[in-house]
Amino acid sequence: MQSKQHDVDDLYAGLDLETRIVVQQRTGEIKTLMQRTAQDLIEIGQKLVEVKARLGHGLFGAWLQAEFEWSERTAQRYMSVAQAFKSDTVSVLANAEARALYLLAAHSTPESVREEAVQRAETGERLTYKAAREMVREHKWPADRACDLHTTTVRSEGPGSRIPLTRLSDTPISAVPGYDGDEWYTPAEYLEPARAVMGDIDLDPATCAAAQEVVQAKVFFTKEDDGLAQKWRGRIWLNPPYSTALAPRFIDKLCAEYDAGRLDEAVVLVNNATDTAWFHNLLGRFPACFLRKRVPFWRPGHSGGGARQGQVIFYLGPKVGAFWRVFSPLGVVVWAMFDAQTAQGSL
Repeated sequence: MQSKQHDVDDLYAGLDLETRIVVQQRTGEIKTLMQRTAQDLIEIGQKLVEVKARLGHGLFGAWLQAEFEWSERTAQRYMSVAQAFKSDTVSVLANAEARALYLLAAHSTPESVREEAVQRAETGERLTYKAAREMVREHKWPADRACDLHTTTVRSEGPGSRIPLTRLSDTPISAVPGYDGDEWYTPAEYLEPARAVMGDIDLDPATCAAAQEVVQAKVFFTKEDDGLAQKWRGRIWLNPPYSTALAPRFIDKLCAEYDAGRLDEAVVLVNNATDTAWFHNLLGRFPACFLRKRVPFWRPGHSGGGARQGQVIFYLGPKVGAFWRVFSPLGVVVWAMFDAQTAQGSL
């Protein structure tokens, strides 16, 4: 600390008096603004929560657009931070980076991480995004519970005994404390083509705040919102939970909403699960891109890695030609319905 102050003093010593006064004044102003950024973020979120409670969901979105030109996704980031931290911690977290607060406030972040963040801030540490990400990683992946997320694990029950455990990728909540096996997010390289086909993403019905840093849907539903119980409208991006209990329900909901005319378009990323009824339902009706490589899903504090199973992207909507042009570089595009019609025409 003394060395740093010495360097600062040396820097100012070489300046003329007028320059030194102006630079030091602006330095103080910038530091004040940096400290206010996080505190203002929390206070804005608190006010948004109050307004939403008074206006209700419908009017709240219209108010956001009219007054600030904000989407509800933008407002939700503020509100998540305000709801995640108690009012008496605002001053403690005043110098935290905004990105760090967004990550700490995410629904998928354990409460123990937020508690640690507040404790560290109380000691004078400035919470950066990097520090927050490391805390999330450490709490979700204790060193003594490390495991391969995509392979079947086994444990020993005495000599010669090996009992298969459930695949973590097949269960919403795995054997690892704080780990949700469905919480794996899509990298931008697959979202940008979806956006290119549809123009934009109105809704992501199976996601979290952290994933929205990449998806950037106008509206999104988290586990707490229960996307299956919500109305799905507009242009949809869906990377559903891959657990066997949830994947069919999300696909059934998607098809039902589309058949009812409530969805304009949808791009869906799923496992290449050719042995399931829900996959055959999609493949029999909609164009599909069988990806050439496995998707490197990601999550905060954990580097992306190729999945142990291939993935397929389906498109529901009228722009089949655009889907073919945009997604062909990523894999082979097929459409069973078109092939069937062609085959019948040749008989």
